[in-house]
Amino acid sequence: MSKLETSNTRRGGLVGPVILIGIGIFFLLTNLGLLNWNFWEAATRLWPIVLIALGLDLLIGRRSLLGSLLVVVATVVLLGAGLFWLNLGGGQAELISGEVSQPLDGATSAQVEIGFGVGRLQLNTLPPDTPLLIAGELIHDERSNLGAEEYFEVRGSVAHYALTSRGSSNSFPFGSQPQGTRWNLMLNRDVPLDLTVRTGVGQSELDLSLLKLTDLSINTGVGETTIIMPGSGEVNGVISGGVGELIIQIPDGMAARIDVKTGLGNSQIAGEFERNGDVYMSPGYETAVDRLNLELRAGIGQVTVRRMTGR
Repeated sequence: MSKLETSNTRRGGLVGPVILIGIGIFFLLTNLGLLNWNFWEAATRLWPIVLIALGLDLLIGRRSLLGSLLVVVATVVLLGAGLFWLNLGGGQAELISGEVSQPLDGATSAQVEIGFGVGRLQLNTLPPDTPLLIAGELIHDERSNLGAEEYFEVRGSVAHYALTSRGSSNSFPFGSQPQGTRWNLMLNRDVPLDLTVRTGVGQSELDLSLLKLTDLSINTGVGETTIIMPGSGEVNGVISGGVGELIIQIPDGMAARIDVKTGLGNSQIAGEFERNGDVYMSPGYETAVDRLNLELRAGIGQVTVRRMTGR
């Protein structure tokens, strides 16, 4: 290569590698318990800073080492200022509480879809013999304009219900779902359910142990998700892990067959399961009345499957 060609060669920027290293550090600190997943709720509101940093890197950062250092410093200052502003309350707003209450309207089974955005999702079970399909409380701040949309229709004897966030995980990271969002939902335990849940960013606790599930599909986003599987019946399920920690608890007495598709994270299957390649099976699964057939697609982070006793 000639001296002229060498002098015209553009150097690589520092911003991209620094962003990747920073994201890795934050995931590591979160897995070690030194950062709360609420940090990621704030981060979803500051993502445009990454675009600004990449633009500055293309404009001036790749021209010289000094330019790259200036862009890195500017990015750190912008992120720090954004987080400081949020912590001071500049990003806070008054919390508003709304209710969900949908009757079965004569349906004897249901297909339910829940699509959550950013915040904390809790899913439990209604008391027995209730005429409601779903009930609960939606807490959000005033900027979300309620932040949820409902759909309900009965076709024949099957209820079709959907509850989704405006700007939910389907549009992440471009959604505008603010911090402070909490959904506390309860589902009917007496009717057979085909349940689909999509989580976004934050914490999710899904207690499905008393539900009559036939089919289950869960797609986790970014954060910490704990799922307690049904304790009876014959259930087919698919769980796709996102980024973060996923804990799956299987009640004692529920036979299980788990087909694990390993991602970039670490998977741990604890208990009496017998392993055959990627398939883990509990003793007596083939003849069990109560059994779970689960396809587990691990994502990035820690995935733990374990038995839960005492329920």
